[in-house]
Amino acid sequence: MEENFRSTGHILDASNAIIAQDQSRIPKTLYTRKGAGQPVEVLQFSYMSEEADAIAAEIGRRAASGCAWHDIAVIYRQNRLSRAIEEALIQARVPYEIVGDVGFYQRVAVKDALALLSLAARPDDRQSDEAFRRVANKPTRGLGAKGLGAIELRARDQDISLLAAVSETRLSQKAAAALREFERVVREIGG
Repeated sequence: MEENFRSTGHILDASNAIIAQDQSRIPKTLYTRKGAGQPVEVLQFSYMSEEADAIAAEIGRRAASGCAWHDIAVIYRQNRLSRAIEEALIQARVPYEIVGDVGFYQRVAVKDALALLSLAARPDDRQSDEAFRRVANKPTRGLGAKGLGAIELRARDQDISLLAAVSETRLSQKAAAALREFERVVREIGG
């Protein structure tokens, strides 16, 4: 099927020119009945952040000229581009929604890394307790709900952070050893 129902002529002309460069593809020419549309604009950037800033600026310009936010989309082929674009949109205060993917800062690995850094930066601060809950058993260290409950009880009774309560709490031998090593590493990183 060569007819494209969404794109305009200029977009398909550019697509056809790129597709034609692939000698291994079966030859075909995409076409549309939607008319020529707006000319394709090609921009070149040296850095991902420079491209992301230009995207955010262009979206802001279009929104300021009356284009509705929901009529604007950014399509990228590689997830590694999402972080730079997302940061540029946040910086430019451009509202956005990620469709078909998870925002960079919403990814589990990123949340875990940020929690670990937060815990290392303030290991004895009760505000770091949520970070401790998030990463204390990643990877698995034998800390279950019962052990975490015991740590939380000790922390509350002594008015100390959850990380500080690890060495003050009676845990299974496996969990105790693993969590004491975890505490040592966290404190070393933050040191």
